[in-house]
Amino acid sequence: MARLYLDACMIIDLVEGDAEQQKRLKAALRGQDVVSSELARLESRIGALRAWPPRGETVSAP
Repeated sequence: MARLYLDACMIIDLVEGDAEQQKRLKAALRGQDVVSSELARLESRIGALRAWPPRGETVSAP
């Protein structure tokens, strides 16, 4: 069986994407041998940190 490698974009979309996008990605991955890399894991974390705070919200310093 071939391996399907996930990049950071796919990982982020699986976590933060809209419901329809998540549904399509999960369907495409179902039954596949899915793997990822340490780099993709780190890129996914950085993307989430860059998005903080969510749009329209502010964070005040203590």
